[in-house]
Amino acid sequence: MWKSITPKIIIALIIITFLSFGISAVLFYNGSLSSGINNYLNFRHEIVQGLEHTIDEKLTLPSENIEYIVVKTVSADVNLINAETGAISVALSGETAYDQNHNPYVTLAGEIQDDTTLYLEVRHRPGFNLPSSNLKLDIVLPAEYSHNISVSTVSGNLNIPELNLESFNYQSISGDMKGERLTADKIKLNFTSGTADINEMNGDLNFESISGNIKTSYKTLASNIDAKTTSGNMVFYLPPDASFRLIFQTVSGEVQTDFPGTMVSSSRRKLEEVVGGGDNKINVETVSGNVQLKQ
Repeated sequence: MWKSITPKIIIALIIITFLSFGISAVLFYNGSLSSGINNYLNFRHEIVQGLEHTIDEKLTLPSENIEYIVVKTVSADVNLINAETGAISVALSGETAYDQNHNPYVTLAGEIQDDTTLYLEVRHRPGFNLPSSNLKLDIVLPAEYSHNISVSTVSGNLNIPELNLESFNYQSISGDMKGERLTADKIKLNFTSGTADINEMNGDLNFESISGNIKTSYKTLASNIDAKTTSGNMVFYLPPDASFRLIFQTVSGEVQTDFPGTMVSSSRRKLEEVVGGGDNKINVETVSGNVQLKQ
């Protein structure tokens, strides 16, 4: 009997065995893949359905002894609001996705550390890049609050009321800032892109951006301006009696000024002049960005 099994038959049996294993593997893989796709589609369907839900979270925290307020958000607009209140009220509202247990993928967190620092954060669940819309974070401050505020946003805007502080720090990735009047000993604004539009500013300004712009005005100039940008534009409205030393350095940008001054030095990439008594310093560096000093 064994003599009748030729090499051709053996080869055929081997081929049939491999084909059987291959077909089984394909069927198993297709079943797993189909199950995975169905699970993903069901998950996405759950998220899209979840957008019908709104989020409305609120916190009330004491303002006594709070010297620093630190705010971090992603995909949410931040509104600072003054009110005749003794506490700090915080509200997160908008639309976001919820899971099967009706828990939002975006939450509001707030805590006080060392009795002096208030941390506020709009948190997104780790590993989830989920859709949300119209998210806004309203922070109501006591009108007399006058210490330090630091805000960091990603894809969100910042609106501020009249503020009189020790220091103000804003860092933005793709967001705008609008304000009425900002007064602080030290003001630091850092933009990747976006625009800072502040009706009136007082205090030492440090502005840095890649393609972000700034437009603001000073009723009195009693402070220094230090600004650096790659391709952003800057417009500063100064009082007619402003006294300053201007140092402008650029690769291909331009400077326009309404203030006649005494030229100290001038070259293709650097200009230095003194206006009035040169009491304050305006130091601007750009690659291709422009600056205007207007009355």
